[in-house]
Amino acid sequence: MAPAIDLDIHEVRPPKESPHLHLDVRFVVLAPPGSVPVGNHESESLRWVTTDDLGELGADNGLIRLSARGLPVARSAQGISG
Repeated sequence: MAPAIDLDIHEVRPPKESPHLHLDVRFVVLAPPGSVPVGNHESESLRWVTTDDLGELGADNGLIRLSARGLPVARSAQGISG
């Protein structure tokens, strides 16, 4: 397994809990062509997007940072330059 490429720390305010810090440890995962994303109980909407889509979708700074770090790692693993 490759090391994590990002750690996002942010405050959450769950309805029945005190506000606290939440940590997202982020990894690069290479999905085969044609893969369909599968969600879980925390997924409201799930789909593949391009980096150009991130701004239109209102992505937060953590997701934009993840994209900037993760895509070069994924491309390198696939032998793609740029």
